[in-house]
Amino acid sequence: MHYTQISPDLYISGQIEEDDIADLVRLGIKTVICHRLDGEDIGQPDFADLAAKIRAAGIAHTYHQPIASASAINSDTALLFQHILQESELPALAFCRSGHRSAIVCSLLPDDDE
Repeated sequence: MHYTQISPDLYISGQIEEDDIADLVRLGIKTVICHRLDGEDIGQPDFADLAAKIRAAGIAHTYHQPIASASAINSDTALLFQHILQESELPALAFCRSGHRSAIVCSLLPDDDE
């Protein structure tokens, strides 16, 4: 699994697979947020199935915030993501197919310094 650490409490990555869950546990991830729509690609794991496996591994918090495309991201998308993070145990990992949509949403979060 390739991931990027955005802040001490937030990581992004492309699609995660069942084999990546042990890596998430080792990283200390407490929350996983999926920005993919189910069925985007043939063979893509269904998020409900993947979330059940993530929770079975001890990561209690999983959220599905599907975003159809980068152009569909707006301030409401960012506000919902911010709310999810505020209500969740951290650190969190957000993912989509390549990490691009998740990176855009993260870039819209307010800076902690402001």
